[in-house]
Formats: sequence, C-alpha cells, structure tokens
Amino acid sequence: MHNTLTLYYCEFCETVGRFFSKFRSNMNWGVYNDLNSLTNRQLKDIGISRSDIGYIARGGKVYRR
Repeated sequence: MHNTLTLYYCEFCETVGRFFSKFRSNMNWGVYNDLNSLTNRQLKDIGISRSDIGYIARGGKVYRR
C-alpha cells in the first residue's frame, strides 16, 4: 500500500510541475524585473502600462494608437 501511495503522489507532483512549467519557461524574468522597477510615469513615457509587463516579458507585443 505504501508504494502505491508514493507512486500516485509522484505522478500528481509531476503533472502539476509540467502544468506550471509551461508558464514559467516563457517568462523572461530579466525583462519583467527591469520593467517592474520603473515608475508609472516612466512606463507611460515608453507607452506601456503596469498591467502589460507580464505580457511583454512573455514575448508579447503591445501596440498603441
């Protein structure tokens, strides 16, 4: 019984780990930290808002008109 419980627990952990690794691998933490350290005024000067930071750090592009 003990081995069965451990086997299921490990499979569960692996599944959860794979799920979250999809989100983690795409994030450029250097870009995220650099943009997050800017003030709202500085972000406005370059044309982005604080809510865009995560999207940009994952490689997204923001277009403003």
